[in-house]
Amino acid sequence: MTAIQSIIDGALWTNPGAKYSLMSLQDFAGDVEFLFVWFEESANVKVERFRNGRCAGDEDLTKGAARLLYKELLDAGLKVVARGDGS
Repeated sequence: MTAIQSIIDGALWTNPGAKYSLMSLQDFAGDVEFLFVWFEESANVKVERFRNGRCAGDEDLTKGAARLLYKELLDAGLKVVARGDGS
């Protein structure tokens, strides 16, 4: 199981049946990754930071704060490398 899948599974364990969407961003070297998991019925967004494939920290942000961080990361040159959704 990948780190991203285990995070999603863990989030769904505490929010069974939740609808979510996710965005994964990576820098040009591929060694920094941010995973945003947006839950439809929650006020918060789960944000995980990875370095060299390992989780380097996580936090829950409000949707407004997560949008600002997402924009800052895109402005800094990170690219969206994966999108998904599910329930």
